Amino acid sequence: MKIETRWVHGKCFVSTVDQGHAVITDAPAQFGGTDSAQTPMELMLSAAASCASIDVTSIMAKQRQPLDSCRVTVSAEQAPTPPKVFTKLHFEFELSGSQLTEKAIEKAIEMTFETHCSVSIMIARSGAEISWKYNVL
Repeated sequence: MKIETRWVHGKCFVSTVDQGHAVITDAPAQFGGTDSAQTPMELMLSAAASCASIDVTSIMAKQRQPLDSCRVTVSAEQAPTPPKVFTKLHFEFELSGSQLTEKAIEKAIEMTFETHCSVSIMIARSGAEISWKYNVL
């Protein structure tokens, strides 16, 4: 895996991966940016949410538990002083499907955070507490 990050202006940067996909980051105005994009920490939180969602939906499909929708909201707490690393992440999944079982949902989410979601596992290994809950719509 390789990524190239280029300075655009101010505190705005564009990062591009080998496949050509790009993402923009910026800093809030209070830190000299223009608040035109996610901050790097917001991007990391987005990556954790996306990674967990990919894994949950994949595991549910393997369990023959078809989903109609999957939405996750992640709340985070950070250390009060620099480096302001994540100290807690709480994932709230909202799932819908006609034949979903609680056992399958819980197994999918547990597997996601124990063995599959590299981003959240990496954050947890830095010392952050990871918690989750789900609701079936």
